[in-house]
Amino acid sequence: MTASYNTKFQSDKVKEIERKGVLVSWRFLDTDPDDIAFDIYRSTDGGNFEKLNNNPIANSSNYKDLTADVTVNNEYKVCKTGSTETLCSYIFTSAMAQNFYRTIKLNSNVPDPSLVYQANDAAVGDLDGDGEYEIVLKRSVVNHDNTAKTVDPGSCLLEAYKLNGAFLWRIDLGINIRQGPHYTPFIVYDLNGDGRAEVAVRTSEGTTFGDGTTIGDTNGDKRIDYRNKTNGRILEGPEFLSVIDGSTGTELARTNYIPRGEEDTWMSYWGDNWGNRIDRFLMAVGHFGSMDGQASIVISRGYYQNWQMTAYDLSGNELKKRWHFNTYPDNQQYKGEGNHNLAVGDVDNDGKDEIIFGSCCIDHNGTGLYTTGLGHGDALHLGKFDPTREGLQVVACKEECKRNGNIGLEFRDAGTGQLIWSLQGSGGDVGRCMVADIDPDSPGCEVWASYPKNQIFSCKGELLNRSQPSGKGGGQSYNMGIWWSGSLNRQVLDGVLINGRAGELETRLFTGSNFGVKSINSSKANPCFYGDIWGDWREEIIYASSDNTELRIFTTDFETEHRFRPLMNDHIYKISATLQNIGYNQPTHTGFYLGSDLQKKTK
Repeated sequence: MTASYNTKFQSDKVKEIERKGVLVSWRFLDTDPDDIAFDIYRSTDGGNFEKLNNNPIANSSNYKDLTADVTVNNEYKVCKTGSTETLCSYIFTSAMAQNFYRTIKLNSNVPDPSLVYQANDAAVGDLDGDGEYEIVLKRSVVNHDNTAKTVDPGSCLLEAYKLNGAFLWRIDLGINIRQGPHYTPFIVYDLNGDGRAEVAVRTSEGTTFGDGTTIGDTNGDKRIDYRNKTNGRILEGPEFLSVIDGSTGTELARTNYIPRGEEDTWMSYWGDNWGNRIDRFLMAVGHFGSMDGQASIVISRGYYQNWQMTAYDLSGNELKKRWHFNTYPDNQQYKGEGNHNLAVGDVDNDGKDEIIFGSCCIDHNGTGLYTTGLGHGDALHLGKFDPTREGLQVVACKEECKRNGNIGLEFRDAGTGQLIWSLQGSGGDVGRCMVADIDPDSPGCEVWASYPKNQIFSCKGELLNRSQPSGKGGGQSYNMGIWWSGSLNRQVLDGVLINGRAGELETRLFTGSNFGVKSINSSKANPCFYGDIWGDWREEIIYASSDNTELRIFTTDFETEHRFRPLMNDHIYKISATLQNIGYNQPTHTGFYLGSDLQKKTK
């Protein structure tokens, strides 16, 4: 249960819809009957509880308190209609009413006080098994792309915090793990089925864990620094996959990472010999035995040319290899088909997860399921985008249009690879694409990309008579989608802006700069994390403050007339949230259709 209170409205027109008051929201749990109805009560400044709603709350799990005195503390509790038993409660303090966000102060006791350790990507998981999410945050001094040619100051940190702001632990990845999105993916997920999330990350000699233990000279070469002194790249020395106890930051298990191979093979195998394509790392998690069974951790290396992928199972303090996939020599049709990101889900309806990696799919057993041959790209979406079709769909844009028949975007069947429809490319790189239900007049989800410019298409591939949504800088946005305003349609999240529909109004709904926050990852312009972490089914946003001293968590205060079980209960959604920080950040998606067509069916 949570509460939010906006202090700065985007405009008077938005304020009329949003309404100034305390938005209290709570979970509609899997254990709740479908027809459950709620009552909400308020205690003002320690007084008696008084019922607020006139009619049972039967179609939503939120309530807008327009009469709260926010100069004092207000305690809210929710009961099942007809019962006095408290289902959940929340104290909204007078201090909370001062800001439209919750604050997590970042640990200022950093390894080098002369450097600024910027807040970067984050992930959430229940690290200690208390039933609430914690945050694992990546902090870095620099955020290199692989083409950078400098020796990094400082090192990359992973830090864990409770949502109440309590600091749990820190891992210093050390100088032998280069800083930047391609080098430092991490996974937060329950990998052994004990009800607590572990953390998986690439490590090396010099990595220090939450208990102070440091990986020492494992190969006996008496070296502690493998950085090239001219360009800063790290093309020698040990590399590991470490799995870490989420509650303490202590290393639980370690194995060797996918090796670089012999240096004289780098050019022919990876596609270069200077540290670009060889150092492209991704991670994932999947349930390859059964959907309710233990999850496996997946690591990969490369995607532009040859690439490899390995799945491991955590067994006690040991990582056991489940399978390994290599494009060379037996899977050359998969060569160059990978992306800057990947997605995971049961796409062939066999009760086990598969991996969507760009233009190809790897089956649950580590064999190739299919490849479309359309090549590498920067953006990838897996979900239920066309409610009239069976199964899941993939939307992806393509970088190498000159090599694939000038296909810039594909809309395909996730389970078979069948190309349902496509858009012509520009002859070059179609760098971004997006899919979300943003138009209530068009059935299913809409699809758009950075090319063709300012055009938007239905889930059937039909050109629609509307413009692409606007984003940062006044241009078109194809970044992320968010459920924020209370409608079944999604809004567009781009940088620190939310644009979209609220009621009959389509406009700017949120500007993060009003609250002193910034986006991360340069032109990717994403928050540290966003997803459904508390309250009703809408999504929270976690931004870094502009001065990098804290995280600020925003929860919508728009009311909604709709209710769903927590989105994190949906497997596709949960995995998409887990993989959000991997490579180029991608938005969350659900494995069921969630959009305005649902409202039409109920009318």
